[in-house]
Amino acid sequence: MDPAFDTDGLSWGSNVPPGKRQRIYNMVKHTKDTYFNAAKNSIKNYYGNDMSPAEARAVEFQMFPPKLLCYPSYARKLSDSVYLTELRGLLYSTGHRSKRNSILMSICKQFLRNDPPPNVEQRLESLQNDSTISLESTSTASSSTGSDLSSIAEGAVPLTQEQVLKERIAGFMNKNLPNVHLQTSLFNESNEMVDRMTISDSSGGFNLLFESDFKPFGAKVKCLDTGLVQECPIFYVENSGVALISDIDDTIKHTGVAGDKRSIFLNVFVNGFEHWMIQDMPIWYKTLKDSKNVDFFYVSNAPAQIYPILSEYIAQNYPVGPIFLKQYSGNLLSSIMKSSAQRKLASILKICKDFPKKKFILVGDSGEQDLEAYISTACQFPNQIIGIYIRCCKNSMSDEPENDVRVMKTLNEYIGKFYIDKMPHEKTIPDLISFDSDSDSETVAKIKHHNNHPKIAPQVPKQKPILSSDMQREIYESKSAPTRRPLPHGKPTQLKKGFIENEVYSIPSSQNDYGTYSEFFDKRAEGWNERVKAAVEKLKANNLNTKFMFFMDPLVCLEDSINKIDSLSQRNEINE
Repeated sequence: MDPAFDTDGLSWGSNVPPGKRQRIYNMVKHTKDTYFNAAKNSIKNYYGNDMSPAEARAVEFQMFPPKLLCYPSYARKLSDSVYLTELRGLLYSTGHRSKRNSILMSICKQFLRNDPPPNVEQRLESLQNDSTISLESTSTASSSTGSDLSSIAEGAVPLTQEQVLKERIAGFMNKNLPNVHLQTSLFNESNEMVDRMTISDSSGGFNLLFESDFKPFGAKVKCLDTGLVQECPIFYVENSGVALISDIDDTIKHTGVAGDKRSIFLNVFVNGFEHWMIQDMPIWYKTLKDSKNVDFFYVSNAPAQIYPILSEYIAQNYPVGPIFLKQYSGNLLSSIMKSSAQRKLASILKICKDFPKKKFILVGDSGEQDLEAYISTACQFPNQIIGIYIRCCKNSMSDEPENDVRVMKTLNEYIGKFYIDKMPHEKTIPDLISFDSDSDSETVAKIKHHNNHPKIAPQVPKQKPILSSDMQREIYESKSAPTRRPLPHGKPTQLKKGFIENEVYSIPSSQNDYGTYSEFFDKRAEGWNERVKAAVEKLKANNLNTKFMFFMDPLVCLEDSINKIDSLSQRNEINE
């Protein structure tokens, strides 16, 4: 009979009840974890202060072997014989049982319940990476938390969800390894090689620039303490052409940043790729890559700890390219919810600066501060940013979800009227009307002849006109009986509509202190009013010719961006 359950050499038949099977599994797993903790503490107690730091690290690496993670970056050409390549990555170890990790997993599993405890969000937010909870917890601490995990596991949580959660949450439980010596190597297709030595920083990361006299083909990083070698993905990016810098969350994958915390948590750590997909976004990106050879960069506020799953999702659905994420600062929920445009703005500016001859399209969403970040980028690189596209996330444009579409349309109408229509347009058609026949040409000649002669002022009559008695009486009566103006009608209090006229009523909060018009006031729409006005004024003040629009249908952006690229190519404004 095939074993129905097997873990670490333990197996039993299918006649064992599932509940008992799960309890036995938890007991074995807990015993193994407790053994590792006890062994680690015993080694420390045995050697005491006689162990050197190098010896202690060697023991730790034997118990918890280091692992290397390399983030995809890019290489570029500086001159005819010099290339510059950036390598980025992280050194860490897994398998550490600690009180903090056990509590973290316990709390995260509670999010999987249909009715999670009311304080689960506060508990997760209060659990900091640099908490006073020791990473070197005793087996007693692990035991108490292990029982919590067992009780949760015996609830109505599917095992498949737990497995996905553990896989995606693993990056937040790893131990980063600082001050470890690394050897980095850059090579080309002919196996020419350049080596450099470096040391992981205080957070276990490494970031260094390579200069080489050959075009790089690949790179490797080696941990000198253990001999571990990891290959690093490198994208060679041409200095000219067009590139697209894209956000990730709610731009190319559904995250729901504007939603509640539990929904965001499930979207990030549990839901499958089919729940992440945003319709027609892959078509837009892949078409630009295939038809216009556009390069792609992905810059996001998503935590670097979920890089593995993000890179897999992008590789399956979008053109691959360098990925830049933010470093996790300690609070799990904050790392996926509280996004700052300034954090990713530095990466965006660096990319634009590294490729001064390249044109860029910036794509973001309305759930974060992408609009302000992209407008700022356009002002700093006025000759490079050719398009800004902001995807309208669900429930992010208006206080009333059914008004999202109308708000988007009126914002685009405002942009078209007060910005795009004011942009300098090249005169591609000499005349609005074409004339085919000779008579038409003669007509044009007459019009031009007439327009070329100055207009003559009307002649002043030599004497006053003679008025009849009836005409004089009519003039007299009109002067003696002036027309009365009608009395003004009572005016209702006016609501400020901004430029969202006849669509969504809104008034400034300063005029709504008493809540008199709360039923008409759309605070979120009014916020977009002000943000778009400020963006338009900033673009106009800098005389920028950057296409700028909100969208819900990516295919509209596909057509618009291709037309923009074709137009620039026809005018030889895109360097090949």
